[in-house]
Amino acid sequence: MTFDASASRVGKARFPRVSKTTVLLVLAVLTTSATLRAQAPATPAPAETASAASASDAGLRLGGTFKANEGMMILVPLDTASVLNGSYPIDSAGFVNLPVVGRLFVHDQTSGQVETFLGKRMSQYLRDTHVMATPVVRLAMLGFWQRPGMHYVDPELSVWDACRVVGGPAGEVNIDEWRVMRGSRVLDISLLDEFSKGTTVRNAGIRSGDLFIIPVPNPQSGFWYWFRETLTVTAQITGIVGTTLTAYITYLVLEDRNDP
Repeated sequence: MTFDASASRVGKARFPRVSKTTVLLVLAVLTTSATLRAQAPATPAPAETASAASASDAGLRLGGTFKANEGMMILVPLDTASVLNGSYPIDSAGFVNLPVVGRLFVHDQTSGQVETFLGKRMSQYLRDTHVMATPVVRLAMLGFWQRPGMHYVDPELSVWDACRVVGGPAGEVNIDEWRVMRGSRVLDISLLDEFSKGTTVRNAGIRSGDLFIIPVPNPQSGFWYWFRETLTVTAQITGIVGTTLTAYITYLVLEDRNDP
């Protein structure tokens, strides 16, 4: 059997020669491209929003809805020392600043969405991820209250419960002069009527930033003030007359003894 050398030559693959210059040029282009990709700025992540939590999550409750210029009250029931516990204002853009979480968009988000988001976001920091987030409104209780001041109140509470937050009125005077103000304007809301009917804060037409006012009674008016002042003056006059009579009687006794 003879071996055909020509057939062996035909079966060999032939590759074109590549110069060293071409290889170096290709390597330089690849290195430059990789460097540019590494130096390109990362696309900033969008602001976190509570709506990232799906409404289909198990156990999600609807609750109230958060609004701009109101507030948020957070409670971790089984972890009273949690950094999240407290009340937080919601700014005019609908954002709230929370510990650890940072700036969070909550406008038009429900309690359930916020609770689910915070439970997942804070799972590595909380011993119990059952978080309660409640929309609240800002109310100013001014005047004749037990503990007047500025308070966050759940708008689903009754007006009676809202007043109980500050201990109720400090007395029975001026009870018919309770009023609600929005800025410098007195609202057509009878605080005493809503108080008696058990109407909720929201259904009574009260908004965040409203003022509950009971005028402080004037201590220098009324029958009891007149009686107290009259009694004081009478006591002073009686004291003066008694002292004068005592001095006069003493003088007469001494005079009588000195007579021969």
